[in-house]
Amino acid sequence: MFVLCSDTIAFYTFRSKGIDVNEPVVENGLWVIKLTDPDGYNLLFESETNVSEETRYSDWTATGKLPDGKHP
Repeated sequence: MFVLCSDTIAFYTFRSKGIDVNEPVVENGLWVIKLTDPDGYNLLFESETNVSEETRYSDWTATGKLPDGKHP
């Protein structure tokens, strides 16, 4: 299931709660993150961004530049 939301990167913090969360990556002008819920269902969350295509969250935060004003 795909869900368009305002802040996909906020879901990345769920990994500290033991939820299987992939690192966010920019695809088609959207941050995309995949969560696997406890029942094994994949949930994909997306939010608009002006960050360059194929940028991984770890690379983006390493630059110290947050062009779309989202979480570092």
